[in-house]
Amino acid sequence: MDRVDEIFGSESDLDLLEERLGFQRPVSGRSLRVVLPVNRGTVTRMEAIEAVIEDLSVWGAGVLVPEGTPIAVAQKVWIEVDGKKGLARVAFLRAVDGSPDRRCGLLFLDDRPRFAPAIARWLDALG
Repeated sequence: MDRVDEIFGSESDLDLLEERLGFQRPVSGRSLRVVLPVNRGTVTRMEAIEAVIEDLSVWGAGVLVPEGTPIAVAQKVWIEVDGKKGLARVAFLRAVDGSPDRRCGLLFLDDRPRFAPAIARWLDALG
């Protein structure tokens, strides 16, 4: 069993919820790319923003998104970590005291996202 299987579990082993949630860690100095659809009149374009990661688990990430980012609760977005993409849903958006940025909760929708190896490495490095 490799480290990714150990942290994320195998595709048939979905009863490890409590153990997986234990892998949540605060993060600093890392970011991920959020790709979201933005409507510009009659045209919808995909736009990418860099979001600073505040905390991370195998289920999702808490990130800071810049002021003016056109993002909404329940919206599905693509996220990219180390060049690997996965689908996520915006779980919450909250104001940040003293900052124009907003705190955004992202829930990974893929059981085993393509960026799982990067997440596993980061979580291991955080102890």
